[in-house]
Amino acid sequence: MKNLSAIWSVFGVAGLLAAGFASGGCVVAVHETAKRPTVGMELMDLQKAKKSGAITGAEYESQRAALLKRD
Repeated sequence: MKNLSAIWSVFGVAGLLAAGFASGGCVVAVHETAKRPTVGMELMDLQKAKKSGAITGAEYESQRAALLKRD
């Protein structure tokens, strides 16, 4: 009788795992949130882009103002 109860336990666990995979693809979900760069980091990136010539001075000023206005 103990063997029968062990077998049913295995089927129960297998059923829970199957239900988890069918419903969400994973039994244990890990939630990660994407971190948004800070305004300071974005300003430094803009400065680098301006220094390297990737953007003009006017583009730098425009994007800088939009950044500061956003937050």
